[in-house]
Amino acid sequence: EVRNMDSLNAFTGVVRRCVDDYGMISPGDRIAVGISGGKDSLVLLASLAYLRRYYPAPFELEGITIDTGFPGMDFSGVEKMCEELGVPYTRVPTDIREIVFDARQEENPCSLCSKMRRGALNTTMKEHGCNKLALGHHFDDAVETFMMSLMFEGRLNCFKPVTYMSRADVTQIRPLLYIGEQRSANLAKQLELPVVKSTCPMDHTSKRQEIKDLLTTLSAQYPDVRSKVFGAMQRLPLDGWGPAPHERVRPRVRWSASTSFSTPQSHLQCQRTGFAPCTLATTVSSPKRCPVRSFSLATAHSLRFPLPDFQRLA
Repeated sequence: EVRNMDSLNAFTGVVRRCVDDYGMISPGDRIAVGISGGKDSLVLLASLAYLRRYYPAPFELEGITIDTGFPGMDFSGVEKMCEELGVPYTRVPTDIREIVFDARQEENPCSLCSKMRRGALNTTMKEHGCNKLALGHHFDDAVETFMMSLMFEGRLNCFKPVTYMSRADVTQIRPLLYIGEQRSANLAKQLELPVVKSTCPMDHTSKRQEIKDLLTTLSAQYPDVRSKVFGAMQRLPLDGWGPAPHERVRPRVRWSASTSFSTPQSHLQCQRTGFAPCTLATTVSSPKRCPVRSFSLATAHSLRFPLPDFQRLA
């Protein structure tokens, strides 16, 4: 039990760093947590419930599940978890599966399903007085989304850590962006969270899975490729990805002859010590100097973004 609390405490500390870096939570917020039943949404709920106990800006939580109508998905364990955490929980039955797969017979069902689920979430949270929606997108999701945009659209783009949806009057936040997928899975297993296995026939067959497999292949030869991509997104930065300046409390760090950074967690350590994320996967010999590793992007894609000084004349 003590070990589990230590793990949750450390996990929540990383979540808080992300929340602070992007100003995700303000006093008086009522935050709806979108709970799909997967590991990421459940660890997000657990960490925000824990953060709520001591975060300086008071906020409220509510769990919302949009039941898409796939058979064999039991959310009773999620309901019990919310009750134990003292978080109100609402499950909204829908006929999304019937519309997407039976009526429309979509070739690319994931896009329409996502839009319908998000619309149902926005409607429900507004009915319950919530002004923010917390989503379980993590570090790996961000890297994969960026790579999907680059590979399939020829753009440098990704969802933002904080997004205000003016039409719905909803602010979306993604507090898990500093958390790697494996760490999320490890905590869910350690805490024995009631993960609901998806019965969607498109699970693990999407374009996102293709990019996930590609990054896994690249990581065999370049172990820090995900951290490099994530760091580039912040350094450029992509729209909305520049961490907001705020007062940081820097812990005392003991420096050895060589300190390397190659994971999402060490990326955070790098930020806490005052270095730009460019120090990932490099060797640091002094806390005052840090080499910068160069990176390149295809000119065709950089012209579309554009990168600084790459804007073509009209």
